[in-house]
Amino acid sequence: MQEDRPVRSATPQTPEEEDLFSLEATALEAAPNPIILRDNEERIIYWNKGAESVYLWNKSEAIGQRFLRAKNVMDLLTRIKTDAVEPQKIAALLHPIKEDLGYQLHQSVQAVKYDLSNELAATFRFHDGTVDVLVKVKRSSFEAWIAEELKQIESCLDSLLSASGVDPRNVDAVFLTGGSSFVPAVRRIFATRFGEQRIRTGNQFTSVAWGLALRAATVEGVGSVKAAE
Repeated sequence: MQEDRPVRSATPQTPEEEDLFSLEATALEAAPNPIILRDNEERIIYWNKGAESVYLWNKSEAIGQRFLRAKNVMDLLTRIKTDAVEPQKIAALLHPIKEDLGYQLHQSVQAVKYDLSNELAATFRFHDGTVDVLVKVKRSSFEAWIAEELKQIESCLDSLLSASGVDPRNVDAVFLTGGSSFVPAVRRIFATRFGEQRIRTGNQFTSVAWGLALRAATVEGVGSVKAAE
């Protein structure tokens, strides 16, 4: 059953809401990951600093564009297709871009990632009427694709322990959160060092946003932030 929730106004109605909107805007802008908002016509209406660093477009260039369907991107891909050894593969890439299927493709990727957190193999499915993709994916393959990111997590963790002078055996509990904490390969990094019995999890899909809000409150000097009930 879907729970009905009140919809908040898009504009602040009280001084308290104005402070909250300001806090949220600061958190979004400070996020290291790209955050992009589009209107009903698929035009970009918000583009944070994370998006600037990843896509190498500044905000003034991005606002009002249709992201991948921007003229410069489409012209580039069309030129690549003309010179490609296998132009049909570039054409296959152009199709979801022209039809703006990025969100649907993202949902398919998310679904197979979720399944691979619970199973050793899963099926990637993507259908849109023209494109029909059905591919078996092994967890071992997924872990090979993210091997570099796993090494970075290990390096960061080991550097932290070394710099702090903390022996992993003296750590009582480790709290893992965020969507990546579901990934078995990520969990193994911590289980190897601290032991499975010390690992705790929770609020995997909300804690990152909550942490950004707390950080924004600290930077802006807004004061205390109350957790949503």
